[in-house]
Amino acid sequence: MMRIKKGIVLILTAVLLAGCAAQSTADINAAPTEESSSLLKEATLLVNDYKYQEAVKKLEDNYEAIKNDDKALEYYAFLEGYIYRDYDKAEKLMKRAIELNPASMSHYAVQGLLYEGQNKYKAAINSYKKALKLTDKPQKGIWNAEMSLSYTVIANCYRKLHKEKDALLNYENAVKYNPYNIEANTALHQLYVKNEEYHKAYEIWKTDNYVDEKGKSPYSQIEKWNEIYKTTLSEQGSKPSHIKMAELFGNMVLYDEAKQEYEKALKENPSDTEVKNKISELDVYIAFREQFEAQADEYYRRRCINGSKEDLTFYRSMEPAYTEIAKLFPDYTKKTGSAQSWINRLNREIEKKFNVRIQAINANGKDLGVHFGRIIDVSEVHSELFGKKADLRTITLKNMVSNGLDYWRYTKNGGVGGWNISRSEVVKVIQDRGSLPIMCFAFLYDKDYRAQTQEKAAEHDKGLNIEGKAPLDLYYSNILANEMNIRQIDIESDKLKDKKMSVDEIYRYLFLNYDKEVLIESTTNMHESQHAIDSISGAGAKWLGEVEYRPKLAELAYSDWSFSVLASLYTPYIDSDIQEVHIQADKRIIGNLVQHIYDNPSKYPEIDTSKNILSQITKLDDDDLREIAFEIFYKDYPEARKDTPALQEVGNPPQAL
Repeated sequence: MMRIKKGIVLILTAVLLAGCAAQSTADINAAPTEESSSLLKEATLLVNDYKYQEAVKKLEDNYEAIKNDDKALEYYAFLEGYIYRDYDKAEKLMKRAIELNPASMSHYAVQGLLYEGQNKYKAAINSYKKALKLTDKPQKGIWNAEMSLSYTVIANCYRKLHKEKDALLNYENAVKYNPYNIEANTALHQLYVKNEEYHKAYEIWKTDNYVDEKGKSPYSQIEKWNEIYKTTLSEQGSKPSHIKMAELFGNMVLYDEAKQEYEKALKENPSDTEVKNKISELDVYIAFREQFEAQADEYYRRRCINGSKEDLTFYRSMEPAYTEIAKLFPDYTKKTGSAQSWINRLNREIEKKFNVRIQAINANGKDLGVHFGRIIDVSEVHSELFGKKADLRTITLKNMVSNGLDYWRYTKNGGVGGWNISRSEVVKVIQDRGSLPIMCFAFLYDKDYRAQTQEKAAEHDKGLNIEGKAPLDLYYSNILANEMNIRQIDIESDKLKDKKMSVDEIYRYLFLNYDKEVLIESTTNMHESQHAIDSISGAGAKWLGEVEYRPKLAELAYSDWSFSVLASLYTPYIDSDIQEVHIQADKRIIGNLVQHIYDNPSKYPEIDTSKNILSQITKLDDDDLREIAFEIFYKDYPEARKDTPALQEVGNPPQAL
């Protein structure tokens, strides 16, 4: 069975551009009513369940109730413009939202997105610049994820206007504020190579791929490429051979740069037939990649509007993108069989030739689009979870042309993080904007930023009566979600007390370790290993969500970053009845966590079990969370206890073979 582990999914357009905070601190003018706030929540829940027509109808039918709520109007405008392409209506809604609250950064961000959708790049730049001016700047250090993304989208528009100097300047500002900004780093690398600033390009590439001063990276293939890149630059001297650089970039699956270098080589030797053929081949691939993205986007738009019936049209709608690239593979030039079988066969050939993975995502009974990304690493991982073992082949993709429906509909802020395509093979996706939430986590080390997030969380929680909640009640609180991550920051900070580190070094430590400990080891290796174990052992699902329940418990039980894992399970849907496997699994885990504490009060004296337990969860330490996760697993699956080594011996992450 194919299963997905969803990545970070943001449902409010208030955070489509603002990676860390929902709104600017100046965003206090509008006063939404209880009715309009409720309508906005209902609409976002419908969208999360792919019910776009119902969401838009709800907002349209209740316009009088939301017309003075700038956040609701912004969300309505986003749906009308980005999904339905009714730009006239969307612009009127955004104009009203801005009139109500001209100090909202996210309003201008969404307005810019709508202009971009109409190819009005100058207008989009003006809107994005307004958003940039209103972006919070609380960090004492130089990093600022929101400013970085603002500079990136401005640079993207300049690049579409063929103003490369302006684009370059804005990309450089973007990576100044976020060194791990994948979009900006990718574009900068291409522009530096074009300008023959190869050493600058190399330094950008190293940072983007987490290569440290010793040449180490979380990915073995990246380490090999780093050695080749460094050696090539050293051997080529001050004026590298364009042929050699083209071959280097081609081997690293950097085809835009490879094409640029072959074109430079052709200028030096216009009669070189072999170079002409290379350029022609790369032209075909790049044109295929761009057409694929455009047609996938159109499919995702139709899928949002028309629902699951569009699943049947996916392969047929993607056929035109494959027509030209099929000519590179003589056996596939003529389509034979169904569109699906022809495309899947071609995808295997494209992977062999170009080292990219293109694969449909089908999970939990839904077709969720397609992965298309560069293969940057293939690793073997061995895991031992709850006494059972699994060996996985993990394929890591980066620079995504497509990461499925959620990636598109949340404007690169959502998508699929890890995905079992078989019992033994896993796809891990590095998302283009995946650095933003990690960087926001790292920023919580800064006291000023932490205070600001707490202030905003309190504003969002206004009216939430926690004192009146029973001990076992589940609820969602922005304050509590924030506190979970702060608790993890404090745990990690304690480890750094004896080390003399600058603020910037601490940010980097927190950023890189979150990525390694949570996204790589927990949510990919542990989670997907448990899926593999369940598949091998024939573990069934007796209730909706059980298929995700065991893997998520494995994350919580084995991760060294247990509060960050808990925060990933604690979502705004914790008290909802949404029938979705991930949501149901999250809800069951946190409910069982609370119940276990309630049933064992003497073990957790810091918790007052006469009051709401969930609100006190950060009083525990990380060992408590791990121990409780094991006990929950044993209670539900008692046969696992006899197979699991002593608790003190199992806290180790999966190891690469």
